[in-house]
Amino acid sequence: MIVFLTFLTSLLALCSSQELDPSNSTCPEHFSAFTKDGITRCHNITLGSYSYDEADRLCRLSGAVLSTVSDPDELLMLRKEANLQSIEGNVLLNRGDNTNETCVLFEVNSEGPVIEVDCDSEVTQGAKAFACMLPEQPLACTVEDGGQSCKLVTCPKGQVTYYRKNGHLVCHKVINKPTTWPDAEKECEEMENGYKLASFEDNQEAESVMEVARKMFRCKRENCYGTLWIGGKRQPSTLFEWEFDGSLGEIGPYNNFDQGEPDGARRKKPEDCLAIFINEATYLDQHCSDDLDKLKQSYYEVRGFVCTTQRSMKNNLDQ
Repeated sequence: MIVFLTFLTSLLALCSSQELDPSNSTCPEHFSAFTKDGITRCHNITLGSYSYDEADRLCRLSGAVLSTVSDPDELLMLRKEANLQSIEGNVLLNRGDNTNETCVLFEVNSEGPVIEVDCDSEVTQGAKAFACMLPEQPLACTVEDGGQSCKLVTCPKGQVTYYRKNGHLVCHKVINKPTTWPDAEKECEEMENGYKLASFEDNQEAESVMEVARKMFRCKRENCYGTLWIGGKRQPSTLFEWEFDGSLGEIGPYNNFDQGEPDGARRKKPEDCLAIFINEATYLDQHCSDDLDKLKQSYYEVRGFVCTTQRSMKNNLDQ
């Protein structure tokens, strides 16, 4: 059974029937239109390695279904959309009327047709994304008011979307701006929609954000250097806690710290603020107001910070 991973750059909400009407010439925000013979189909590709059942559930939760592909040009459009999101590998599709354990995928960087493989295979479990489409008939909303006020809940374009186990949608924004931890904290809080310095539920969430950061800095894991500020601070107990999300608890040594970290308690200069290595997505403690010039081009160079906001399934983040 695979571990649920990221829910990136996508919608995660229930929609009213008007918003989900695929007969409209345009698709809802974050959906891409494919039109042929006067029929428009709206697709959305979401980054994340999910089981078939979980991907199907997440599509239905947003008023959609897993995508089916009926035309080579439609498959080409989906490949282009996946490339725009820098997705590499396979994307999971609807297996249609298959009653066996066969799943349908397409390879992003390929010109071939869709492929069918065992749903329990490594190929399926290693899929990097899944595609949703709006159905011919809108699916019923399930919120208390029957969907009358149901809206698309999205993260702004270019941000990282992650679906946490508690049902919250979190939006992560990577800021390419070297600064100190206090200034990073201030800049996040000055953004609209309640952003704070980032917190992560687990290393999978952290990795999903650093994957986008590596693309921003145009480097790969093996040659990327530097760190980004995130929202952890050392407590009197010497353990770290997320400063802006107490629900996640302490950040103990077991929780995604890099080898030998945190080590600030052993240093003359206190290292009370938390950062994350861009290459490995592991944590380290740093001096909150380090001399940025002295750190340049080093393994520890501060290259920016990550801001995060949370949205429940009923809230809407339009911009």
